[in-house]
Amino acid sequence: AAAVAPALPQKVPPAPGVEQKAQAAPVPVSIPIPEITTQAEKVAKLLGDLEALAAPGPTIDAIQAGLPEVSAQLGRELDATMEALKLEPARTATDRLAQTWEAMRVDLAGKVEVLTKRATQLGDALDRLSGLLATWTRTRADAQASRVPAAVVRRVDSSLADIEAMRARLQAQRNAILVLQDRVAQEAARCEDALARIDRFRQGA
Repeated sequence: AAAVAPALPQKVPPAPGVEQKAQAAPVPVSIPIPEITTQAEKVAKLLGDLEALAAPGPTIDAIQAGLPEVSAQLGRELDATMEALKLEPARTATDRLAQTWEAMRVDLAGKVEVLTKRATQLGDALDRLSGLLATWTRTRADAQASRVPAAVVRRVDSSLADIEAMRARLQAQRNAILVLQDRVAQEAARCEDALARIDRFRQGA
């Protein structure tokens, strides 16, 4: 008689609403009315600390300013490498070519790492500001419902506006960093391509 395959255990579907509840976003906590002024001062300090992330900085500026020349240099080096390989150079010559391209690849990889770190810092700051924005939005609704003095509502509105303004600046800076990161990575890929060509030449030789 043919062997009967054992029945596979069936997955029990979750109870309705369980999975949706687990994935639901946490409800922002409102700031108690007496603590609004103190928390507003903390927000102002945080935004001041984030000012350094709102601008590219000298390192990022240098990467961006030097990229066109780096790209042009890689184009010249690639043309020279292709011409050199056509002449079937000796192993020592191909070693020198490989060392040149490897040095440029390492340099570009370091730039990508710098940009990746900055993009990560900006992403973390944006996440923090998104949480603050939700908290202060909830606080504003609760303050209006509690009929607090108008001066308190204005203080909440001021903090909300400052958070949103910084969030917009950091988002724009993060987008610019990601574009620059992609451009540098493309140049690094050209180095990888040149090294692969040299390696194929060595194998053929």
